[in-house]
Amino acid sequence: MFRAKNLQLHTMLSMAVILVTCLIAGCEKIPTQVMPPTPEGKTAVATITEKPGTDSGITGTAVFMESEGTVHVRIEIQGAAPGPHAAHLHNGTDCANAEGHWHPTHIPIGTIGVPIVEATAEMPPVGRGEIGNIQVGEDGTGTLEFTTSFWSLGGDSGTDILGKLLMIHEKGDTFETPPAVNADIAPPVEQPPVIVIPEPGEPIERVKVPEPVLVTKMADPADDPALAPIVVGGGARLACGVIALTE
Repeated sequence: MFRAKNLQLHTMLSMAVILVTCLIAGCEKIPTQVMPPTPEGKTAVATITEKPGTDSGITGTAVFMESEGTVHVRIEIQGAAPGPHAAHLHNGTDCANAEGHWHPTHIPIGTIGVPIVEATAEMPPVGRGEIGNIQVGEDGTGTLEFTTSFWSLGGDSGTDILGKLLMIHEKGDTFETPPAVNADIAPPVEQPPVIVIPEPGEPIERVKVPEPVLVTKMADPADDPALAPIVVGGGARLACGVIALTE
């Protein structure tokens, strides 16, 4: 009886030792499955440097994060003159060979609208390359942050901003007309009146002389000093960066 109890106690102690050893050293190597991270969307960056030949001294960074159909954007610049500086998306291979504004929707001449930073589904932007004005303080720094559903990182050609050039201009933009189309707006032109000659036998009072037609020209800052910080198209191109996906 006594011997049986000792044997039972010995067996229990042996099992306890084995269990403790397993807990410390591991009885069996169980493979651990590493769950892939939840996708958080794509991220792109544009490193902003002064445009070759300008000596503007402007630098900065722009970060674009796409998630659930929208792109969150934060643009930061340093070394700029105080006041508004227009930010646009341009076509081109690099900053030294920047082309006109990116306008995939081909906005007609004379369209009045809002930039991307103010655009909504009810009020689309005047052009998808018309970002907005960055307000720069006395310390030479400025930030523009917003979210838009009019852009994508690798979507269709009408929304994809990858490979586009983020351009910083000397002044602010009016965003009242597509600068790529209206950069050189002609001065007001008066069209000559067209006289309609009446048919034989018709009374002379039926002769129609249309009113002169004027081609509208937007206000020129040179004529109005109050408009000096804001010009059509934003003025000279001072700094630029290419938008590319991060690895």
